[in-house]
Amino acid sequence: MVNSLKWLAVLFFEVTFANGQPAAKCCYDISRIRSAQQVAQLLGSIDSHYKNFKIPAVLTFTDSDCQHIADSLKLTSWSKADLDNDGRPDLLIITNQPDHTILCVLNKGNRYELKTLNRHTRSSSCSFPVIRHNGKTTYIKYIRQPDRGTLKEITHFSPINIIFKYGDFIEENPQPAAHTIQKIAYSTSGASVTFRNSRLVIDARCSASLDDHSSGTLRPAEFAALCSLLNYISFENLYEDYRDLASDLVTAIITITYDNGKTKTITDYGMTGTLGLNLLYQKLELLKRSIRWKEQITPPGHRLIPVSASP
Repeated sequence: MVNSLKWLAVLFFEVTFANGQPAAKCCYDISRIRSAQQVAQLLGSIDSHYKNFKIPAVLTFTDSDCQHIADSLKLTSWSKADLDNDGRPDLLIITNQPDHTILCVLNKGNRYELKTLNRHTRSSSCSFPVIRHNGKTTYIKYIRQPDRGTLKEITHFSPINIIFKYGDFIEENPQPAAHTIQKIAYSTSGASVTFRNSRLVIDARCSASLDDHSSGTLRPAEFAALCSLLNYISFENLYEDYRDLASDLVTAIITITYDNGKTKTITDYGMTGTLGLNLLYQKLELLKRSIRWKEQITPPGHRLIPVSASP
């Protein structure tokens, strides 16, 4: 449950800081980094949360099967590559101290950004990123437990290709869909009484409503970007239900109306069903904060005038 709460916190933490952890000015040149100690110092300078993180010289797993896979892949605790394909060297970091965490340090020229790769709680203890290249494009072959079943039920790991698009790492899709999106309805609800449930609805006219009592508008480019992301992740082919194994998590329900009235509803308990869905939630959460909302005033109903009974 602790890991589940951690990854849920990561989602809303990233949303708060504009779809990424706080960016920091460069204090190290990644191209000159030569040791795990320098990697750890860089992490601590970007975000104090990672100040005491240990970058092991040799990557170890407590599970023997995980260790066997890591060894066969010849994984190291850190490596360099242009992960976001912008021409600058980045870092891919794997650490199991104190928790299994996969981080990408993106070099944005005059600042660094951190991205967490293993957002799904099922991959919180055993997952493996391998850097690959397709021509000049860098991608990550990500090997983890499949979306369905548990390690006891499934004896193999399911690889997926991950690429940096739309500001984060998501599942690669060489053939995106081309649906016409008419409306997006997104609601969240939590098991805790301290979590505020909410519902956001936006449509192709760029009209938006929040919790059925606030209205606003978004820019056409913002709606177009959401439609592009939805088509890239092929929302129509995703499962209708994703469920994390932990308890007390937030549930997201998203309904897409498209192509003259077709609908697709996805219920995602834990909000990490796929990396693409997780990124979609981040962008919708940002819209909740960026749209200038206007309170809708409900006109009073007709007053009922009592009629005295005849004597």
